[in-house]
Amino acid sequence: MLPYSGNVKLCHAAIPALLGVFPSMAYNDRMDRKELAFAVFCIEYVAEKLNVKGDETYKLLAEKSDILDNYIIPCFDVLHTQGKEYIVNDLIEVMQEKGLVA
Repeated sequence: MLPYSGNVKLCHAAIPALLGVFPSMAYNDRMDRKELAFAVFCIEYVAEKLNVKGDETYKLLAEKSDILDNYIIPCFDVLHTQGKEYIVNDLIEVMQEKGLVA
């Protein structure tokens, strides 16, 4: 079961608008709809935990690091089976290891 299963429909419906907020998160060969929805889930819940805006978190995960492209998306099959708290804490730990957050 996906940790965001209650919001999948909402996430998928919001993808076109979200691409306006996160323009380089293009829905293309490297990311299918489920992965894109999961990436948005990760960004928004990490942002919530860090008490920052989603676009700031996106920049940390995708522009100032390779966490989105080289961890979140490639590890989607494993990560999406975990609970929200585990995913968020894991991503924040990775961000701390890379010196992105305290």
